[in-house]
Amino acid sequence: IPPLPKQAMEVNPEHELIVGLNALRESEPELAKVCAEQIYDNCLVAAGLMEDGGRSMLGRLNDILLCVVKKGNEDGNVNAVVEDIADSEDKTSSDGIAVEESDEDEKKDKTKERKDDK
Repeated sequence: IPPLPKQAMEVNPEHELIVGLNALRESEPELAKVCAEQIYDNCLVAAGLMEDGGRSMLGRLNDILLCVVKKGNEDGNVNAVVEDIADSEDKTSSDGIAVEESDEDEKKDKTKERKDDK
């Protein structure tokens, strides 16, 4: 199996998830770190680059879910948290975060292909 080309993660700074993560850095820095790691792993899964199919992130996902459940119970409004999650699922997609081959590597690959064709 040939090595993968260099990847670049593109982040839309205006995406609701990124804006919220930035705000979370101040109030809950540890949770923000866990969420950032999860976002990164989500990109790997979306790009088909996670070797174990995503199993390595299950513990982290459970921790994040536990935070959501605790927040809902503390606020006394679990339904509002569930509705927020449902709304986020409708809005959140790969339009905010993506992993793509970098342009530089793509150019190198095309140059190499042309040389191989000769």
